[in-house]
Amino acid sequence: MGGTQWKTTPEPDNVRVLRREIRDYAERSGMAPARAQDLTLAVSEIVSNAVLHAYRDGSDGTITVGAELIEDDVVIRIVDDGVGMSPRSDSPGAGMGLMIAGTLADRMQVERPSCGGTTVRMTFAAA
Repeated sequence: MGGTQWKTTPEPDNVRVLRREIRDYAERSGMAPARAQDLTLAVSEIVSNAVLHAYRDGSDGTITVGAELIEDDVVIRIVDDGVGMSPRSDSPGAGMGLMIAGTLADRMQVERPSCGGTTVRMTFAAA
């Protein structure tokens, strides 16, 4: 993916750092403040999910967030190399992250690549 990319380890403190970076990117891309806030919250929810769930087996890994302005849209791609999506009866969260992100994005697609992990692609109208 072209554009801007951030890589981080799955640690809770890194969610805050990514949230700030994504908000700055959205604002530089010309998004209205309210729309930039929607994008920031959606990314925060997906990255938080990766931190809480993707590495629950104790493994280390990388969460990659890519952002690209394509025509009038900001396209976000979040990739983790964790255990993939699966039900979790002991979930420490409320289970609303994907739903919140999907409501805020204009389009959202969740994939489970054959090599493992999870990929979430979200599109937000920049204008």
